[in-house]
Amino acid sequence: MATTDTYQPPDTLLPGMRQFGLVAAAGGLVLTGVGFAMAGLDRFYEAYLVAYTFWTGLALGSLALLMVQHLTGGA
Repeated sequence: MATTDTYQPPDTLLPGMRQFGLVAAAGGLVLTGVGFAMAGLDRFYEAYLVAYTFWTGLALGSLALLMVQHLTGGA
């Protein structure tokens, strides 16, 4: 019988990063709720749109640079 070996990263790679990510996400949700409660619906959606555009632009810009690097072979 053949066994298939699959790579599993060690749990000691970045200890505590999973918990940190969960705490950061929960904190972000709480702050989002506070912003919604304080600013009202119209201002909340305006700020959400600006933040969404900023972070999406940052991610897509990084992706474009990565694609250029792969296209040129990193040279």
